[in-house]
Amino acid sequence: MEEQETQRPEVTEEELSQAKDLFKTFTKTIKTLNVYPKQNPIAQKFISELAAKFDSFLNTYGDLKLDIEQFSLLYKGREVFYSEERQDNLALALFVDGIREFSFIKELAREEIEAFIDILLSAPEEKNPEDDIVTLLWEKELEHITYFVPEDVAEDETAIEEEFLSGSQAGFTSDTVHGASYSDLTIIPAGIDMEIEPFSDDEMKALKAELGALEPENLLERTGDMLFEFLETERDISGFSVYLKGISLLAEVWKERGNTDQFFQILKKTAALVDGMETEEQRAALRKLLEKFAEPELVNWFIAGSKEKEGMDEYFALIAPYAVETLIYVLAENENRRIRKSICNVLAEIAARDLAPLRAFISDERWFLVRNIVMIFGMSKNPASLDMLETALKNPEVRVRRECIKALEILGTEGTRPLLKGLLEDPDSTTRTFALKALRRMPGPDTLEFLRGYVMRPDFGKRPFPEKREFLEVFGFIAGEEALPLLETFFRKKSILFGRDENLELRAAAAYGLGFVPGERAEELLKAESGSKKSLLKEACMASLRLAAQRVK
Repeated sequence: MEEQETQRPEVTEEELSQAKDLFKTFTKTIKTLNVYPKQNPIAQKFISELAAKFDSFLNTYGDLKLDIEQFSLLYKGREVFYSEERQDNLALALFVDGIREFSFIKELAREEIEAFIDILLSAPEEKNPEDDIVTLLWEKELEHITYFVPEDVAEDETAIEEEFLSGSQAGFTSDTVHGASYSDLTIIPAGIDMEIEPFSDDEMKALKAELGALEPENLLERTGDMLFEFLETERDISGFSVYLKGISLLAEVWKERGNTDQFFQILKKTAALVDGMETEEQRAALRKLLEKFAEPELVNWFIAGSKEKEGMDEYFALIAPYAVETLIYVLAENENRRIRKSICNVLAEIAARDLAPLRAFISDERWFLVRNIVMIFGMSKNPASLDMLETALKNPEVRVRRECIKALEILGTEGTRPLLKGLLEDPDSTTRTFALKALRRMPGPDTLEFLRGYVMRPDFGKRPFPEKREFLEVFGFIAGEEALPLLETFFRKKSILFGRDENLELRAAAAYGLGFVPGERAEELLKAESGSKKSLLKEACMASLRLAAQRVK
């Protein structure tokens, strides 16, 4: 233990005290904004105080880099925030969404602080169910706020959120959620097209009336138990169909009484019988009933009336093999974030085995649905989804194309690189930059020459500065010493017009690229302009020199 303590980064008690005080103020600000609108003078006072404390800390100690744990924030290995509350808990909010590292960078602006608070306040709501904290941060593109989500967190994210947002004790589920194993999900093929006979309409009404009149409810439950016992032992398909029709009517009675718990029990028992039946006729009859239980009207009724929202995972897992289109319909229409996430998890397991039920929806007119379908393809890790992702890359909505980048990076197959390269021609600058970052993490043998040709284009210097910087950083990172001649050419490129250096951004971007090039020459170039009167160039040189110094250590 003593050896671990000595390996921690040095931190003074005053530094630690200021960090703790900052997050106390942060929590107070969040709680205040839950009561008062942001423009209220009281809320503005807390925001101003928080911004002032961020400025003081960042100007004194530099970037505030945090490790995120379930209930705590760690700064240089020391705890600066701890809370087991479910509400207004920064650590838990970030942890639940998979974030494990989070940083506030020097020169953090008040507007960025307010934007981050807006994200925290809006993410738990269900107005925009597809937007969790990570997605909202992605879209806001806050320059001085960074975060890291490890790949191995994604599969546990829903389980973590379900556990803590339901108020239960700490713990993680396995890949069996509430008794339903996603890995067992398969698409059920069309069975025998048979009706459950032999009730006439009058007989059905009479039986339903008798069932509906049963009081107390435990008599109705016992009737259901009896019908299921008969189903398990009945060999004749006519008798089997009679009992099955009785179960169907019983489910209707529970629906009319608004009892989702008992309806769910019937669904579970019916699904459990399918594989144990001896004949295909029996299995087909059970599937037919399950398809009825999975119709949109019943699904919407169950979702609206269910008291156990955390049990939705099991419900969706049970109906998914019989109701892919219904679940996609719910995904497009329902505004509950946790329900949508649960549906995405179930559909991803199905897509891992069979993409056909989802294929048609990749061209849907509703961009928000297409974005979710793309996310499901990524979660499925099915390489056969590449052709559908290629279709989605042509979607006019930029948020769909950005989601494609995430999915392509998760797939990580040989066929993903050409699609990512194609995105470098996207009309949206941010999308091009995100695609480049993905290529940086999975370079191929031809990536270097491809980048060299790209940055030598005549119009490259006219690209937005963040894009030029990202391209030349990646070029320097991948090419190493081979990048020096081209980066030096850009770095030295001056063109003074009316007292203004037209190539200043290109030179600064090249400086960032030189930070990844080893050797004395790159360091000499950076030092030569480290005192430049051009703040953009000076800052780039200083940042790259610090990077080079860290590399030497």
